[in-house]
Amino acid sequence: MALIRLIYASVASNIFKSNDVVTILNVSRINNAMREVTGLLFFNKHFFLQCLEGEEQQVEETYDHIAKDTRHEKVTILSCKTINSRSFPNWTMGYVPQSQLTNELAQSFCDSGTFDPFAMQGDSAYELLCKLKEQVPNH
Repeated sequence: MALIRLIYASVASNIFKSNDVVTILNVSRINNAMREVTGLLFFNKHFFLQCLEGEEQQVEETYDHIAKDTRHEKVTILSCKTINSRSFPNWTMGYVPQSQLTNELAQSFCDSGTFDPFAMQGDSAYELLCKLKEQVPNH
């Protein structure tokens, strides 16, 4: 089966609490390991930008589950394409928290100067996630 990379953006809903990120990461890492899905999550206290990589069916099932989570809304696929190899092979779910450095980096990928993943094309969202990956150790 083909490997795919799916990148989506979403907005934290009004029921989202800051400690939900830890819960999301813990559950995702367990579930993704079972499905052999890898990826990276960037969250800046308002927007989520996430990449999922793996076999098509497994990534689609993972995304469908994520899209139903009421802790975020406006879940929008920015890119979904077949890939030859994974960009995040060692991470069942890497996480990049918001910081001054990540804020500046994220803003540099947006024409408005303010991070808004919904204004990004899939390729630029992917490039941003690859740059953010350099900011955190492997999990």
